[in-house]
Amino acid sequence: MNDTEIRSVLASWLQLYMEVSLENSWIRHIQIFENPGSIAGCTAHHPHAQAWSLSYLPTMAAAILESSMEHAHCGIVNPSAPLLTNGLPCLLLSYVTFELEMHKSGAANSRVTIIGDHFAAVVPFWASSPFETLIMPFQFECSFGYSMEVFQAPVFRPNTSGGTDFSWDAFDQLPAYAPSSVGSSNSCSSDDEFDWADFAQLHIGFHPPKYRGNSAGQPIRGYELFAATQATITPEQAAQRLRDCEDEHYAQALGRWKTYTSEE
Repeated sequence: MNDTEIRSVLASWLQLYMEVSLENSWIRHIQIFENPGSIAGCTAHHPHAQAWSLSYLPTMAAAILESSMEHAHCGIVNPSAPLLTNGLPCLLLSYVTFELEMHKSGAANSRVTIIGDHFAAVVPFWASSPFETLIMPFQFECSFGYSMEVFQAPVFRPNTSGGTDFSWDAFDQLPAYAPSSVGSSNSCSSDDEFDWADFAQLHIGFHPPKYRGNSAGQPIRGYELFAATQATITPEQAAQRLRDCEDEHYAQALGRWKTYTSEE
């Protein structure tokens, strides 16, 4: 995709985020993500984006916001990092500032992959799979609806430094990790206790495919990578299956079967 096409996609995300939030007061969280299609085990064969509107905060979004709020009140301030609009430190702004300082110092173990005019792309130290990448703005951006300035430049490409394009191309050169899911993390609506927008910081993640169990297992993708894991069956169905199991230990049943077959 070229820069114009990328901005068009992001503009569509922004329009959806704003319109759905305003038209439905019950929505607390909108999770936008893109799946690469059947190559990652999706039922839709082509790459496609989805937006899930929820009346609650999913597990990962809640954990990110709670950690951000805790960091804001912990008393640890990086003097080089921008602050939130309430004057408190921002977890992700502190983190991206730290990574940029490490990178600019010439550290051989830098985790920064791209530095643009408005953002940096980093392989975070907590990455749970190879080449997991996080895109973070340099300034406070609580959501798509807060400010579009960060998206006016070529978003996934450094528009002045002339570095390598950061789009699917970077992953396409690593075939085992090419089918990546992309997702955003935004602010949510406030509740009676907190105004979460005071602590949220927009960021976008690229996740290579993950699997339950070994590589032949069921892929984990899309919503599960950015919001909350989902079970393939309900807890009630699982409980029923366990109740239906015979009391006899499988080893005893196997022994009876071996005896029976040897007699044959």
